[in-house]
Amino acid sequence: MRTLNVRNQLTELYEFVKQEERTKLTMAAALAQVRNALQAIGIVDVEQLDAITDLTTSMDVFEIATDDFIKDMCKNIRRPGDTLPNPNAEEPGAPAVIPCNGVAISPTAEERLVLLAYYICHLKGTSRPYPVQFNPARIYSMIEIKKREKEDKELAKDLTAPTQIEDLKKIRDAFENIAEYLLQI
Repeated sequence: MRTLNVRNQLTELYEFVKQEERTKLTMAAALAQVRNALQAIGIVDVEQLDAITDLTTSMDVFEIATDDFIKDMCKNIRRPGDTLPNPNAEEPGAPAVIPCNGVAISPTAEERLVLLAYYICHLKGTSRPYPVQFNPARIYSMIEIKKREKEDKELAKDLTAPTQIEDLKKIRDAFENIAEYLLQI
């Protein structure tokens, strides 16, 4: 009886370790996918890649990221402060941690991150999976779509819906209002 109990515990431990390994592999694959996407939009500097992937460990972050979120994230990455483990800590007299001076992220890289987030939202909205290899041309093609969407939202604010037909004698006026409204859209 005791042997069976020990065997069950070992089986459970083995399954737990296998699950942990799968989780680590899944996390590593998600991180590789983020790095792939960042490199596709032109962010190839190791410091920038490390700083961004510290905050965004999977593509799911880009699904819910707004333009303001990306801009705040870049602002925080640029800001000096905090500490990092010292790579030369083994040397005698070297401190264990060193101050972080912030990472320079250009405004162009920031705009490209915003565009990447829009592209990921577009993929999710159209029920498409993430590509294995991100194509920069497809990501950059979202610029026009994003501009059009923004213009449509601005136009929609200015438009007023046609009034309902209250009197059958005014039906011609109502149809003219509807036609005018549809021409504006």
